[in-house]
Amino acid sequence: AEGDDTADLARPDDPRARAAAVGRGGGFELRPRLEEPLCVAGWGCAHNFQLGTGQFDAQRTPILVEPLNRMGGVVDLACGGDHSGAIDSQGRLYMWGLGDRGRLGTQNVRDTPFPARVKALG
Repeated sequence: AEGDDTADLARPDDPRARAAAVGRGGGFELRPRLEEPLCVAGWGCAHNFQLGTGQFDAQRTPILVEPLNRMGGVVDLACGGDHSGAIDSQGRLYMWGLGDRGRLGTQNVRDTPFPARVKALG
């Protein structure tokens, strides 16, 4: 119907359908079509820098994750309650957020406020 702004979850080409997955299960995964530019933003809880914006305070509105947007080719993104990760168009993995016990794979045991490349994977 005209003026209807609800997401058509059955239509994979409806960007609102992909965004609707954000609140399910404490995290989400986004797999965009490769020909589609991906602009990454974060909002919500940021107590472990899991948004990738460098902000520690909760964000009530979306804020761009500039390091990822400057890469110009994020093809996969997974976000969780404590940390997040992205893969660029070259297959390189970037992680950020809660870093204790080496959980990010970046050889750093501190929380990482911005996306950091996991160099051990190439």
